[in-house]
Amino acid sequence: MMKGGAWKNTEDEILKTGVMKYGKNEWARVSTLLFTEWTREEDEKLLQWTKLMPSQWRTIAPNVGRTASQCLERYERLLDAACAKDGNFEAGDDPRKLHAGEFDPNAESRPARPDPVDMDQDKIEMLSEARARLANTRGKKAMRKAREKQLDEARRLAVLQKRRELKGAGISDGHKKRKRNGIDYNAEIPFEKQPPLGFYDVADERQIVEQLKFPTTVEELEGEKRCDKEARLRRQEAARNFILQRHNAPSATPQANKCNGPEADTKRAKLNLPTLQISEHELEHIAKFRLPSLSKELAEGSGATCDLLIDYVQTPCQGATSIRTPQRTPASKHDAIMIEAENQAKLKVSQTPLLGGENPELQHSDCMGVTPKKREIQASNILTPSVTSLLDLQVNGLGMTFKGTPITDELQINTNIADLRRNLLSIILQPIPQDNDEPEEKMEEDISDRIASEKAEDEAKMQDLHKRSEVLQRELPRPSPASLQLLKNSLLKTTVGNCSFVPPTLIEQADVMIKKELLSLLEHDILNYSNNGKVQKEKEDATRTAKENSGFLPLTDQFELDELKEADYYLMKECMEMSRESELFDKFVEEHKTRLNEMMYFTTRKGYNLSSVVGNLEKVTALQAEYENVRRWMDTNDKKVEKFEKRINLLTNGYLQRSRNLWSQIEATFKLLNNAETELKCFRALSNQEQLAALHRVSTLCGEVEKQKELEQTLQKRYGYVLSAQVRIQEEYAAKQLAL
Repeated sequence: MMKGGAWKNTEDEILKTGVMKYGKNEWARVSTLLFTEWTREEDEKLLQWTKLMPSQWRTIAPNVGRTASQCLERYERLLDAACAKDGNFEAGDDPRKLHAGEFDPNAESRPARPDPVDMDQDKIEMLSEARARLANTRGKKAMRKAREKQLDEARRLAVLQKRRELKGAGISDGHKKRKRNGIDYNAEIPFEKQPPLGFYDVADERQIVEQLKFPTTVEELEGEKRCDKEARLRRQEAARNFILQRHNAPSATPQANKCNGPEADTKRAKLNLPTLQISEHELEHIAKFRLPSLSKELAEGSGATCDLLIDYVQTPCQGATSIRTPQRTPASKHDAIMIEAENQAKLKVSQTPLLGGENPELQHSDCMGVTPKKREIQASNILTPSVTSLLDLQVNGLGMTFKGTPITDELQINTNIADLRRNLLSIILQPIPQDNDEPEEKMEEDISDRIASEKAEDEAKMQDLHKRSEVLQRELPRPSPASLQLLKNSLLKTTVGNCSFVPPTLIEQADVMIKKELLSLLEHDILNYSNNGKVQKEKEDATRTAKENSGFLPLTDQFELDELKEADYYLMKECMEMSRESELFDKFVEEHKTRLNEMMYFTTRKGYNLSSVVGNLEKVTALQAEYENVRRWMDTNDKKVEKFEKRINLLTNGYLQRSRNLWSQIEATFKLLNNAETELKCFRALSNQEQLAALHRVSTLCGEVEKQKELEQTLQKRYGYVLSAQVRIQEEYAAKQLAL
């Protein structure tokens, strides 16, 4: 049911023009252009329906064409005029009746009616006044504003005076004070504490309020720099030395010498050399090889003849290592990475093997994994032959000999002896044969032992599984190792950049601790377990162990099952307490909404943060960036929107026209339906009243019939008695006549 009925065309035009002139906030002034008075036909219809359905104003209102409150108000006015409570009452002097040009505080509650064919004089006057008022644009703006302010003030005073008069007369106008959820600061003093009556001591209430000193300058905010701190300490030391020198010069002189002497220099760390691998006896044995050549040079003397002979000492020993100073540091990691990068570049540029050609020359690098292979620094031992030198001995027949045999044989002097010793060495190096006559039989394991071992393995696996996180236990998906750094940056970005003079709250500290623990748990799960939640294969155990030893993997605390169960118990207990306390949950929801509303994206920090912990300048910058993004998005989508609007108008224009026609038919049908419903309600009410009255009439008639039956029975009895008396009298009379 539409409140007030449908609008007519003239009222639509007046409303549009009034809004164009006065705006969307001056509805009181716009409503003065739209007012209607009660006609004689409406009054007659109101009285007729009130007689049929008394006090049913919601049912009467749609039949009259007014609201229920207007029908009640008009009915009371008609009763007041009819009763003529006041002898001087005149209908024309009614202050509640409004004429053209006057203000009605509740004019927007007046309903509209359909346009009549022939407009009355009141309607013509209303239209002419509206045209005149809306066309009046000749006055100055200041005068118009002052006039509007005076009119508003007059209307406010009139409404206030009306309410005061009604309140003084004991009539409630329905105006109630707005209920406040919190404290009404106009009616009461918030957090007021009434002082106790009588005398009391106020010494405890005299507390000195300390003013908090916040850093105001840039130097106070940034703190003392390192260079300033060192300069301050140097000045203090110089002042202390000067005071000490003035008061106690003899004791200051040794202290100054101690500070400026050579002992005050930084002491070097003790040089750690490797242990000696060649003893004095071995050095003497090596020196013996040089003595024959030196004695020969001393005996022969000439250097020209010495050049024709071969110097055995200069010939390097193929079975031993050279005596050199070992390399202090191995090849750097950067060099190995660069070599590997060059190899990858050559492989990428090289052609496919199907075309043929030479393979690219690749350099050997020690980059075997994430970290290069470590090389231990060890001094060489010339008396300890390596495996390669031993193989060279077997192949070339050169090497260590027994009982002072020369190491080199450049002149082919000791060939036969070398062959013999080579054969003898091959016999010595042969493996010792083992007695394998009886084959070793494997003992078959019992079924009970195998079942027990399998059960123990399953229990160990289950315990290991229970010690893992819930994600691994449920085999839930986890982020890839490539996205681990992104997660770390996004989680820890909000904890960096806060002002130093704003201490973090307990909730923020707990949030940071939870994020760090979450990151460590993520790193541990991603790097220790594969994507399906199981431990990696045994062949990758060595690589993982090396990574753990190198500090690549995060170290997580290992807890026992009892500790984990106890932690789960406390968590479930707290969850149950939170679920039982609905107030805490409501507070949590409100706090969560507040936190979400406070979260903003700051371009200066390149991340999200709370708006309460940043300055106004950063807030303005963030809002400007958000506004620019929205504006840019609107500019990019403006043409698309226009295109879609044209297409929608083209496709829906026919449907809109058809909907307008159908809407008019629906309104007419709806009006007929309302009238039919009203008639149905009336006939139902009459039927109910007739049923009640018929029952009463039937019961009354039944009572009258019973009374009539009783009366007739009484009269019948009397008639029988009289008839018998008559017969008896006649018989007596006849007997007397016969006797005469």
